[in-house]
Amino acid sequence: METGSRGGVRIDPANLYRSLKRMIGSGLVEDTDGPAQEPAGGERRKYYRLTPLGRRVVELEAARLAALTRAARALALIPEQEQPA
Repeated sequence: METGSRGGVRIDPANLYRSLKRMIGSGLVEDTDGPAQEPAGGERRKYYRLTPLGRRVVELEAARLAALTRAARALALIPEQEQPA
């Protein structure tokens, strides 16, 4: 998670697994078998994926955050989005 967020999100393992358990219980995430071949080193890993409901919840949350961002920009609370060089 830290790598995917460029260091912006850090979560300790206890909170991660507590959150996963809650999301599994809510039907947002499910266990999956993962890749056919386990990574080198013999580490036992667990794999998860979003359920269709979980994907829909993520889509709705992203849309909600985008609307909040647009509103904040309209009120000049945050700068306009910079264009890539």
